[in-house]
Amino acid sequence: MNMNKIKPAWLGLCFLLFLSPGLWAGDVYIWVDEQGERHFTDKKPDGVESQSRHYGPQDKKPAVDDVIAKTPEPRSLRNMRLTFSAHKQALFELYLAALKQDKSLEGQVRFQLMIEPSGQVSACDIVASDFDSRALNAALQQAVMDFDFGEDTVQKTTTGWVMVFKP
Repeated sequence: MNMNKIKPAWLGLCFLLFLSPGLWAGDVYIWVDEQGERHFTDKKPDGVESQSRHYGPQDKKPAVDDVIAKTPEPRSLRNMRLTFSAHKQALFELYLAALKQDKSLEGQVRFQLMIEPSGQVSACDIVASDFDSRALNAALQQAVMDFDFGEDTVQKTTTGWVMVFKP
């Protein structure tokens, strides 16, 4: 057998084993005996206080900054303002139609809505209203449900919105 062929093979095998951290990863226990001598072992010693250290690859958990960076932001206030502004006329037309029936209608309506990343409103509630008119409140609620805030790379957003209605 040619020894020159075996040496490179052994060196290659040793090199591969060295590069395979999973093979040498593990816990090492360090303890000190009564004479003050430090000992290292891969098994936890019985009846002796020891410290353990893990060597080798760690279970890689994403850094908090990475998780935050990948978490979409809520829908922007600017987007909501633009959308409500674009639909303001339709909402006021509903109000003006109800105002013809009841000249005392004046006040504000507080909406609570959930906007999907697709831009669709998936829920809309009126949490407070100065109007006693159920019909007006229902019409305003349905109109807001029909809003399209535009698709965006944002998280589902729950927000409140207040509209003031005056003749």
